[in-house]
Amino acid sequence: MKLYNLVVIGEPEVGKTSLISSFISDYSIKCYKSELVSGLQTCIVKINTDIEIKVQIYDMTTNDRSILLTNQHLPSAHGIIIVYDITNDQTFNSCKNITKKLISCINSNRNMMIVGNKLDKNDVRKVERASAELFAQQNSCIFNESSAVTGEGVKEVFEEIVFSIYKDWDRIFDRPKTNYYFALALTVIICAVVIIWFV
Repeated sequence: MKLYNLVVIGEPEVGKTSLISSFISDYSIKCYKSELVSGLQTCIVKINTDIEIKVQIYDMTTNDRSILLTNQHLPSAHGIIIVYDITNDQTFNSCKNITKKLISCINSNRNMMIVGNKLDKNDVRKVERASAELFAQQNSCIFNESSAVTGEGVKEVFEEIVFSIYKDWDRIFDRPKTNYYFALALTVIICAVVIIWFV
């Protein structure tokens, strides 16, 4: 079973922790050992009805901006979810800054998603979906909106990024290993040809 590491980042009060909890508590998800590590949840996510992926979700605050550059979970993350509050445009500005920092310091091939949370407060929305979606497209990020309170869009957020990692896994994460074995095999063949030639 493959293991995917997800990091969920956002300003305090955007609801990222509630977003994770809402997803974890879904009846169709098998979770275990989530209480053993602070800020870390582990669960099994099923995609394509028959494929199970083990997912570790790390809840990361942006209170300390230096964490973005030093946090041990970021280099090993296969996917990153940046959360903002649709009723607070300052959190969206922070989301944009975080996204740009991550793109500049982390592998650009990494699967990233921008999520507008608190969809249950759509009547007091400050960040328009269209502008947030456009920013996501411009930065090659997946986009979605959700409500950790009602559960709307929560399952789709996590399943979409897990499926995106699944689709890109061979291209992004297994390619170096494939290239290594190809180069090794080629070297062996060349050596064999040289030996035969001189014998």
